[in-house]
Amino acid sequence: RRDNVVVARWTHAGNAPLEVANEGSVADHCIGLNLKCAALTFDHAGRRLVHGRLTAGAVQVTAPGVPTKAVFASSADVLHLFVSQQVLGECYQDLFQHTRDGEIVLDDPELIRDPVLERLGQALAVSQSNDAALGKMFTDSVSLAIVSRVVARHFAGASRRTREAAPLPQWRMNRVIEFVDAHLAEPIGLAEIASSAGL
Repeated sequence: RRDNVVVARWTHAGNAPLEVANEGSVADHCIGLNLKCAALTFDHAGRRLVHGRLTAGAVQVTAPGVPTKAVFASSADVLHLFVSQQVLGECYQDLFQHTRDGEIVLDDPELIRDPVLERLGQALAVSQSNDAALGKMFTDSVSLAIVSRVVARHFAGASRRTREAAPLPQWRMNRVIEFVDAHLAEPIGLAEIASSAGL
C-alpha cells in the first residue's frame, strides 16, 4: 500500500502530432492537470471527451483500469498524479471526519475547471528547490492538496446531483397541473408555479 502520490510531468514540443494511449492503472486513479493550452483529441473509455483546444488549468480524473488515448496536434505540458486508494481514503477521512466504507472511485470523467486546482497545479509545476528534502515535502503537500480538492469536489458534486435528480412529488405536480390549467389564458411566472406547488 502506497501512502504517497506519484507525480509525473511530461511535455511535448509539438514538432509533429503525438499519439499516446494507456490501458489504465490497475490500482491508482490518475489526475491529469493540463498546464498549457493544447490542441488535441482525448478519449476516455472509448468516448471522446475533447476534440480541439483544451485550456490551461483543465483537470480530468481517470479511475483505475479505464483506458485513455490522446492525440496531441500541438505542444503540451501535463502533470499526472497517480493516487492510491490509501491516499484517497486518508483525504476523505480528513475532509469528512469519518472513514468511507468500501473503495473510493472517482468515476466522473468530465473535465473540471477549477481556479484553485489550476493554481495548485502551476505551483507544483514551477516549484524548484536545491534542497531535495524541501522539494519532496513541497511536492507531497501540494499533491495532497490537489487530491483533497478533487475528492471534495467529487463528493459535493455527487450529493448535488442526487438532490437535483429528485423528482417533484406527485401531489405537488398535481397542484402545478391544476394551477396551469386554471390560468392558461394568463401569463404565468416561475414564482407563481413554485408557489402553487408549495415551494
